[in-house]
Amino acid sequence: MTKRALTPGRVAIYATLLVACAVYLIPLLIMLLTSFKTPDDIRTGNLLSWPELFTAIGWLKAWDSVGGFFWNSVKITVPAVLISTLLGALNGYVLAMWRFRGSQLFFGLLLFGCFLPFQVVLLPASFTLGQLGLANTTGGLVLIHVVYGLAFTTLFFRNYYVSIPDALVRAARLDGAGFFTIFGKILLPMSVPIIMVCLIWQFTQIWNDFLFGVVFASGDTQPITVALNNLVNTSTGVKEYNVDMAAAMIAGLPTLVVYVLAGKYFLRGSPPARLKVRRNEMATLELRNVNKSYGSGLADTLKNIELSIDSGEFLILVGPSGCGKSTLMNCIAGLEDVSGGAILVDGDDISGKSPKDRDIAMVFQSYALYPTMTVRDNIAFGLKIRKMDPAAIEQEVERVAKLLQIEHLLGRKPGQLSGGQQQRVAMGRALARRPKIYLFDEPLSNLDAKLRVEMRTEIKLMHQRLKTTTVYVTHDQIEAMTLGDKVAVMKDGIIQQFGTPQQIYSDPANLFVASFIGSPPMNFIPLRLQRRDGQVWALLDSGQARCELPLGAMEEGLEQREVILGIRPELIQLAQAGDSPQPTLRAEVEVTEPTGPDTLVFVSLNQTKVCCRLAPDQAPPVGATLELQFDPDRVLLFDAASGERLLPGKARAAEQAAKVARLKVH
Repeated sequence: MTKRALTPGRVAIYATLLVACAVYLIPLLIMLLTSFKTPDDIRTGNLLSWPELFTAIGWLKAWDSVGGFFWNSVKITVPAVLISTLLGALNGYVLAMWRFRGSQLFFGLLLFGCFLPFQVVLLPASFTLGQLGLANTTGGLVLIHVVYGLAFTTLFFRNYYVSIPDALVRAARLDGAGFFTIFGKILLPMSVPIIMVCLIWQFTQIWNDFLFGVVFASGDTQPITVALNNLVNTSTGVKEYNVDMAAAMIAGLPTLVVYVLAGKYFLRGSPPARLKVRRNEMATLELRNVNKSYGSGLADTLKNIELSIDSGEFLILVGPSGCGKSTLMNCIAGLEDVSGGAILVDGDDISGKSPKDRDIAMVFQSYALYPTMTVRDNIAFGLKIRKMDPAAIEQEVERVAKLLQIEHLLGRKPGQLSGGQQQRVAMGRALARRPKIYLFDEPLSNLDAKLRVEMRTEIKLMHQRLKTTTVYVTHDQIEAMTLGDKVAVMKDGIIQQFGTPQQIYSDPANLFVASFIGSPPMNFIPLRLQRRDGQVWALLDSGQARCELPLGAMEEGLEQREVILGIRPELIQLAQAGDSPQPTLRAEVEVTEPTGPDTLVFVSLNQTKVCCRLAPDQAPPVGATLELQFDPDRVLLFDAASGERLLPGKARAAEQAAKVARLKVH
């Protein structure tokens, strides 16, 4: 290891740290040495001198003076710390996870309690203790410290729980855990760091408190801080500094022990009827006019969603960020309530049911694994909540682990797993429950490209083996095309088109769907149509030549509208030698992009960049002139203003309208 140079700045830092240590440790050293000296040794020596004879007489006398008060402080501090920490944890959990009317006001009032000086609460607290018959009692002091410290512990826990991923709580709800089961089984085991912080804070504040001890206790009920003050300030007889120092060390020792033990623990971290295993069930899913709004005056997040899938089908919800696909999935899961419409599973309306009663499992984008549990316990958690027989739980865990090839990971915790392994465990937790419907919320987005492809294949193989009804949310069109039996393309809370992947790709309902699906994307060429001899023609101009594409009979008036011609890159081909029945056009190559299996070649048509997908052995050099040919039957037309699909012939228009929704794009 290379040694760091001792620069003047580093020397200054070390010197500052040494001075700080001396400021804190020298007084402690003086107290310790003095406590073991005799009175004569104290009078003749200096503060830092070593005792001529070590003696424990000062400690014994100090204990005789303050020992009883020491145990008073223990009886006050320990229950007050434990009660205020537990209540603070519950308050923080409720305020972080339970959004009820007035929750922010309640939290604000609690927060205000953190800034109240001790003196403000003396009179009301004294009156209250008197009314309760707790004046000058240990129980009264415990109550005062609990009430005063509750604002702080609530603040600590609330801020800690707010930072916990929401997906973790949602996963537990889908596993069937109730509100307080989530607290006790999931969040509390994760809370060891903040518990240690609260214990240290509360113990230090309560053990070292003097004011409450003087005001609310008297005589033999007072804490050690009051007794120490009385001992040090006594004026009778010869002053025994060794006894005073020993008493001060006794009073301060518990705080030091708590810091050492709790700090070390904080750094180390935290360590009825039976259900039978059932076969995988498949269920139909139908959404009827589903709407979701977050309040009056706000635009609807979901607008009249209608679709249905058969048992065992794989539905993909795809669209850009903010289109409403994750909200729709959360509504299906019961994690969000619908504002209108119905969600039916096997014909049963589940819209009003809680997540645990819907028999739905969900795999989250963040995996939402319980960090304090092993892989085995993560997979088994939902089964334990449902009170499944332990032998059946073990059988199910082994089955899922074998299916996903994670048997060797069962004893590990999530923090010891790679991203791909965590994804398999999340899938395993869902599979173990054998629900009617599986939900996947962008499960591959956190993985690298290679692992994403591998996991995509695994998910498809799993679905082919199990034939489970699945809803999968993604913004990745490759996942949408490769995984789904049915695809719903969404934008602005509306399903723009619903159909098979091939229908979506080859026969898009509007300009948005055509542009969103496909890689490389569809070419869009602006143009004006011409009508001649009852036929509509599209004119393409490459700068070198012109070409007319016959588009057949179309509705009147199109030639007065600006339209966009759409064509997939693979449908623009090199003209074959000899006469071709298809229109051809010469164009100059501007850019080439080799991708391995294909080469993307870019030319200019109607002053717009157009992409052609060619085989690698057909790739021309930049500047070369290509003879391109087009199939007029494979091109699509869209209205430039609305994005609406323009269809030739009334018969085809009626057929297309029955198959897909012709929705305007705003």
